[in-house]
Amino acid sequence: GLIFYTPLGVPILVGTQGSHSDETLRQVSQGMDLWFQVEGYCGSRVLLRTSLMRSLKGSKYCTQMAADLAAHYSDSRWESNVPIMYTDSRHVAKRGSKSGQMKKRKSFGRIIGHPDAVSKITN
Repeated sequence: GLIFYTPLGVPILVGTQGSHSDETLRQVSQGMDLWFQVEGYCGSRVLLRTSLMRSLKGSKYCTQMAADLAAHYSDSRWESNVPIMYTDSRHVAKRGSKSGQMKKRKSFGRIIGHPDAVSKITN
């Protein structure tokens, strides 16, 4: 996987498609961490490690950057607006065929990811 840091210092872990990253992200995640994935499940999984910096849990800037990374590392990276679902890491399937997928009914909501917004840090 990949690691990025927001300008506020919060780590963002990206599990790229086709790797065993879902399991790794689930192992390192803690309850307050936020899990992001493209709506429809076609793309990478992104973990915003808010548990490491609790005062920044509600940071819109950090949340948007994580959504932008999820969009960038998805099959929809060429779109300008990509719907991203997010929730805390407790609402991610831990086993079975849906392992690593967010339970849609447990999603906190949707945010629009903009793949171009992170193109400078991903190249």
